[in-house]
Amino acid sequence: YSGEVYSKGNDKRWSVANVLQLPSEENYGDSQWILDAHRTGKFILNLGCSDDFYNAVDLVNVWNVGWSTNRFKVYLSKHHMINNQDIFLKSLSTMHSNQDGPWHEVLDESIVDSRNQEKPLPLQTFSFDSMIARFAMFEVQTWYGSGGGLHYFNVK
Repeated sequence: YSGEVYSKGNDKRWSVANVLQLPSEENYGDSQWILDAHRTGKFILNLGCSDDFYNAVDLVNVWNVGWSTNRFKVYLSKHHMINNQDIFLKSLSTMHSNQDGPWHEVLDESIVDSRNQEKPLPLQTFSFDSMIARFAMFEVQTWYGSGGGLHYFNVK
C-alpha cells in the first residue's frame, strides 16, 4: 500500500494500513486513514493476484474526528508503468502514489456524512461491472467538515 496521510508527526493512527481490517469495538476510531485538512488524497493497494475478478467495494467512512469523506472514486488496474518500465510483478512498497496506470475508473460515488453517527458505522457496499485487477486506487474528491479519510476499505 501507499498513499497520502495526515502529516502531523509520525502518527500510525492515520496510516493507509489501517483501512485493511475492520476495527474492533474496543479500539473503534483509534486507527483510521486520515488526510490533511482540506486536501484531496488517495491510496493504492496491491491486491496480490493478477487474475482475480472484482465487482464491489466495501467501505466504512471515518469516525469521530471531524473528518468525513463525501465524494470518492475507485480505480482498478492490471499493472503499472513507471518510467516506461512494467512493474506488474514488483512489490507495491517500491512504488510511489503518483504512478501511471492504466487506471480504469469503476466508481464515482458519495457516502453519508459520518461526523455525527454513532459507532459502529455502517459497512457500505458499492458494486461495479466485474473486471480483472491487481491494483486498486481509492481517491477522496470531496469531504464534510475538515477533510476526508476512511475507516475500512475492501475490494471484492
